[in-house]
Amino acid sequence: LQQTSCMFGHKQLPAWASVVSSELGRILHNEAARVAGIIIDDLLFHGPRSEGIDRFRDDLAKVDALMTKLNVPPNDKGQEPSTEVVFSGLRIDTIAGTIDIDEEQRLYLVERIQQLLLAPRVEAKVIRSINGSIGWLCYVVYHGRCRRDCLHRASQRPDGSFILPRPLRKQLRWWLRTLTAKSYFPSPIWYHNELQSTLLIQSDASGEFGFGFCAAGIHVTGCWSSALAPLIDKDMFVKELLPVTIAVLLLAPAYPNHIFCAASDNSGAAFRLNCGSCRNPLGRRLFIAMADQLHTFRCHLLADWNNREQPDVRHSD
Repeated sequence: LQQTSCMFGHKQLPAWASVVSSELGRILHNEAARVAGIIIDDLLFHGPRSEGIDRFRDDLAKVDALMTKLNVPPNDKGQEPSTEVVFSGLRIDTIAGTIDIDEEQRLYLVERIQQLLLAPRVEAKVIRSINGSIGWLCYVVYHGRCRRDCLHRASQRPDGSFILPRPLRKQLRWWLRTLTAKSYFPSPIWYHNELQSTLLIQSDASGEFGFGFCAAGIHVTGCWSSALAPLIDKDMFVKELLPVTIAVLLLAPAYPNHIFCAASDNSGAAFRLNCGSCRNPLGRRLFIAMADQLHTFRCHLLADWNNREQPDVRHSD
């Protein structure tokens, strides 16, 4: 389903649409409509096949009535229920339980990146478009999250043309090789009730003494050496990332096709773990090591922030 009353071309469109979409999703959730995703002006629904087509049409009717009341009526591009759908360049297959890059999108990006690398100068708006498209691909090319930081920074440039910097050119070449060779595999669709596939990693680090983690009955601790401590003394979140990295490198071969949930009391580390990258040079090397291991053994990494000052009571009886 797609909205048609957006202020297309206006600079405030993304912020405006996000507010409307978030509120729309909250209301639909309270109405028990199964909304799988809301991306600016696109809405994706999901549900078990056993409920049939009537439940799906009921959800669409609720959305139509609500959006009309909000004066942002949807157009007639709503699709009938399907076990396979292309959404933002990703092909979602509920039968196989996978998310893959749509072939048409892959060929389109290969051509666009080739044109960028050959052009003497590129437009900032083109870089923003490429960065947005590649951002969606990171749901499949998970180890690509830490290989788009230069692209993301370039997308924040003001309008105008510029020469591609060498680091950005290097990252675009990496994406071109990856997409051309199709050196990735479909990602599994993870459902929240698949607890048997989730492995909790509890980790912590001290600014002065050392670090440690506990996962799958394994306990690992270490101390900061005099040679290593000065390298990461400025950014505490990098110290918090180190035990998570060690845990992933050790556990991924033993637990393939698993979700690793890293619980950290450092909000900066949790945020960057969910983003999949950071600007700190040492932190970026840790991310590349984790991403390659996760990619090899088809695992996924999530992070949860446990605030020491506000204990987590979500699982209390």
